Amino acid sequence: MEEAKRELNAGRSGPAAGLLRRALPPAGAQYGEDSTVVRTLRKQYAAALLDSGDYSTALPEVRLLLRAYVASAGPQAPVVEQLRADEQLCLRELGRV
Repeated sequence: MEEAKRELNAGRSGPAAGLLRRALPPAGAQYGEDSTVVRTLRKQYAAALLDSGDYSTALPEVRLLLRAYVASAGPQAPVVEQLRADEQLCLRELGRV
């Protein structure tokens, strides 16, 4: 994860997204898909995808996070509001709005 942080800090969202994507399956196996660890990784992955302009890959990740956070934090939680905004950004950029 340190390498992903270095890539993000250097402004290289694309390579960071690749590293985070590869980290998700082992983290899910070790901690569980609904764990805080996996959710945090998934949020970082989605943010890196958004930053790199990969909206078509980001959209399903954002929607997965949105469902998880609505269930755990409630529909009015700040993280849910941000994820809704991210979802709308993806849809706009993909010409679906």
